[in-house]
Amino acid sequence: MGLSRVDPSRWLLRDDQFDDYLARKRELLAERHDDVFQALPGTEPAGEEVLHAIRTWGGYRGDDTDNHPEFDGVHPLEEAALLVQEDLCVLVDGVFVAGSVCFPSHWHLRDKIGHSTAELHGPVHGYDVELSTRVDSFIGRLAPDHIAARRNFSIHEYEDLFAPDCPPVGQVPPAEQWLRSEYETLRRFPRTGAVLFTIRTQQAQLGTLSTEVRAKLGARLRAEPEGLIDYRNLTERLPALIDWLAS
Repeated sequence: MGLSRVDPSRWLLRDDQFDDYLARKRELLAERHDDVFQALPGTEPAGEEVLHAIRTWGGYRGDDTDNHPEFDGVHPLEEAALLVQEDLCVLVDGVFVAGSVCFPSHWHLRDKIGHSTAELHGPVHGYDVELSTRVDSFIGRLAPDHIAARRNFSIHEYEDLFAPDCPPVGQVPPAEQWLRSEYETLRRFPRTGAVLFTIRTQQAQLGTLSTEVRAKLGARLRAEPEGLIDYRNLTERLPALIDWLAS
């Protein structure tokens, strides 16, 4: 699973792109609300617990996002999502019950809400055989004082953080494609028992990466199983990417 325990100070990440991320979130929530926010009935208490945790987190810095009129009458999870750069997904008894996901990587929130973790990861190569039981067991045993984190990666041809659809392969040169990394955390809350899954999307254009990082990425891509390469939408692009990373 690639999970490791992290200090609470590393629960969420904030950088100099904070204002840009929140501006994009507001834009998407205004123009495509139901594409980026979904919540089943009765999830408000879990949302309130998430909101409280973010506001009282040691790394939180209140600013002009606090007490904003746009928060009036909205689901508390939506309010919480406009305080951080992360996407926020709430699980209850292993079911995805509420989410603010403005930066999806080739998946649609509408298609995932109300589904179990096994169903959510159905398209992931090898998940049903290698990971499904382990993930369900880990989430079931996750204690409220334990924050677990992992990273994954993909390579997109285009920069837009909001990328629910997988576009046809274009003619973007490897140096102009984007390494997209998701820093993901899992945390259970004591009052509702809900588990929050956070997704902090970070990306860099391949041409800006150091020689060392390019070499490591090339080695990783060469070692990936064919099914996982296909899942990452890299099958057609892989030969050119590997050649360029090795050059």
